[in-house]
Amino acid sequence: MADITIEAAAQSSAYSRYRRGGIFWTTPLIGYVIYIDSVSDLKYRKTADGGATWGAAQNIRTGTIYTYDCFADWQVAGDAGTLVHIVYMDDDTSDTRYVNLDTSDDSINGDDLIES
Repeated sequence: MADITIEAAAQSSAYSRYRRGGIFWTTPLIGYVIYIDSVSDLKYRKTADGGATWGAAQNIRTGTIYTYDCFADWQVAGDAGTLVHIVYMDDDTSDTRYVNLDTSDDSINGDDLIES
């Protein structure tokens, strides 16, 4: 049986379109949003007043980040953890990497290589 190609560019197109960056609410007042800024660095911002105001941008990764995806521990049934799990792709290094944001102390942990 021959391989069938439906759309050769589908993978690269999907990478640049699908980004889930929150808002990840830990309480009705505290939330986090993950995003790529105007110079392609991966950042997060936090609100402590239900979104009325947002704190300064905090760096997660400097690079040419062109896509990412995230989910929070508490979005998984039976998990009450404090981590927002983040996978991102860096165009400078052609790497896919994993980090997490620990909402208990706002720390960024990891930066593990998944694929290069």
